[in-house]
Amino acid sequence: MVKPDLNVGAILRSSIFMQEYFQDFAEFSVLFLQGYVSSAYSEATSDFPLKKICLKVAPMTTLIIPGYRGSEKGHWQRQWLAEDETARLVEQDDWENPVLSQWLHVLEAALAETPGAILVAHSLGCVLVSHLASRPSAAHVAGALLVAPADAERMAVHDSKFRSFAPLPRHNLGFPSIVVASRDDPYISFNKARALADIWGAGFVDMQYAGHINIESGFGSWPEAYILADSMRRPQERFRTQRAA
Repeated sequence: MVKPDLNVGAILRSSIFMQEYFQDFAEFSVLFLQGYVSSAYSEATSDFPLKKICLKVAPMTTLIIPGYRGSEKGHWQRQWLAEDETARLVEQDDWENPVLSQWLHVLEAALAETPGAILVAHSLGCVLVSHLASRPSAAHVAGALLVAPADAERMAVHDSKFRSFAPLPRHNLGFPSIVVASRDDPYISFNKARALADIWGAGFVDMQYAGHINIESGFGSWPEAYILADSMRRPQERFRTQRAA
């Protein structure tokens, strides 16, 4: 993809530009994360906060889905819950001992209460969403942002508590989705994360060297996540993401 020559400070102020220059908002999202318009946030943040734009696009519910042990205080998922009044936490009964059938039951109950929700998952939560895709309740999913998916197959070899999440689903998820991965994530290889995105029919964002995209790797506040999730809040438009070169 050719890097566009843009006045990035004006991008966020023009919804017409969004619609006409990019084929859809999801394409803009991936371009932003790949650095093509990376200065847009810093240039516009003082008077036009990016996350506020994204949160005001539609009142669609966002379901926040943490992974093993939940997302600790300060994690970008917890900050999202604090900042977005439309967001709900999918609270598992036992974060320490994940059982796929039980975690699915909780997620499906949340979806039944909020059909058409956007799912924002991290780590083992991404694997949970991938298993949900083969169930009837997946029809209620408007889209899924899958950040740093965990390799449940590798984890299950070392710890039996993860066996119910393996093997990883290998089929198209059937709903709009974006996988965000890092080249030095200790819980999954970059190549496997990218291969899963291909299999799942998901867009893909390469975060370079960002660890597990959590507090430990410096991801407390993460405004770009709002952009990616927002790309799936437009059901009237055909979803299409441009994959990283």
